[in-house]
Amino acid sequence: MVTDDPNNFGAFARVYLDWHRHEYPDSNWRVVHIINTIFAHLHPRALDAVTPLELERWKMRRLGEVSKSTVLKELRSLAALYNAAVTWGVTSHNPVRAVRKPREHQRPPRWYSADELSRIYRVAGAHAPWWRLVANTGLRLSEALQLRHEDIRAGVLHVVSRAGARTKSLQSRQVPLSPGAVAALAQLPESGNQFVLPRMHPKSMSRAFRRDAHRAGLNGSLHTLRHTFAAHLASSGIPLREIQLLLGHSTIRVTEIYAHLAPERLTAAVARLDL
Repeated sequence: MVTDDPNNFGAFARVYLDWHRHEYPDSNWRVVHIINTIFAHLHPRALDAVTPLELERWKMRRLGEVSKSTVLKELRSLAALYNAAVTWGVTSHNPVRAVRKPREHQRPPRWYSADELSRIYRVAGAHAPWWRLVANTGLRLSEALQLRHEDIRAGVLHVVSRAGARTKSLQSRQVPLSPGAVAALAQLPESGNQFVLPRMHPKSMSRAFRRDAHRAGLNGSLHTLRHTFAAHLASSGIPLREIQLLLGHSTIRVTEIYAHLAPERLTAAVARLDL
């Protein structure tokens, strides 16, 4: 039974999720799902009573049920909940810090070639400009859905972090419009409102892309278009730091997953040495 005691996991989870909904509205539905998954295991316990050993046992059980990446996301969300509890004085420690995180072999992200993109566009019909805009700007799903006409001016797309539509890093950034992005915008029908793309739930747009990709004989998600934007930039010799800025990554480490796509540049750089 969930009590009103703020130190009870279930009671605090309700407070935390309500706060998270206001601070991070675009990602709240994911965090709600994750916390609810954890809730069944921890809700009878006080926050202070949860131990690292208990979480280790929970982690090992989850690793037998879902992927390592899913367990990592769950641990990160639980750690964020505990960090808030510590900050707000509800508890004095975060037991998640003592839990060993599952290690994953980092695989290069899936991305589409120019030919594969053409196949998607051909079968996508009215959706084609949507996917072409994302592939040419690297927008996240939430950023694409929140993009407003006023954010596009003087050949630059401004990804704005604003109340109710915050970017993942909480930072705004600028993405110069490529010819492909300009063409995509020109193909979009007039929305009749302030937003560039139609109003729909993020899951609905994700499903629409998966269906179009499947019809083109391809796998991948809408996020694959973001990887595609970065991968083609890296293959063209654009420095990782510049790609980081265009994608809005908080650190260069995230962007380094594309480093393997520019081996020729590394070879050329080393070839200049004669020590």
